[in-house]
Amino acid sequence: SLTQLCWLFGQEMASRGRGRIMCVSSIAGAAPGPLVAVYSASKAFVSSFTLAIQHELEPGGVSVTNLLPGATFT
Repeated sequence: SLTQLCWLFGQEMASRGRGRIMCVSSIAGAAPGPLVAVYSASKAFVSSFTLAIQHELEPGGVSVTNLLPGATFT
């Protein structure tokens, strides 16, 4: 899961003094729409979690980025 992998690899990267983590969320987390409440809420969690670990891991030299792609037609 996102939290477990970020914790596991984030701690390892911080112990080396460098590293990068990229989380993938969605613009839907910041601008939810009808009929996608659970999806939007889960993406809002990813964005909030990413910001929190960014502050935790930054002193250890680890960069954490959150990617927020928009809607795509598939």
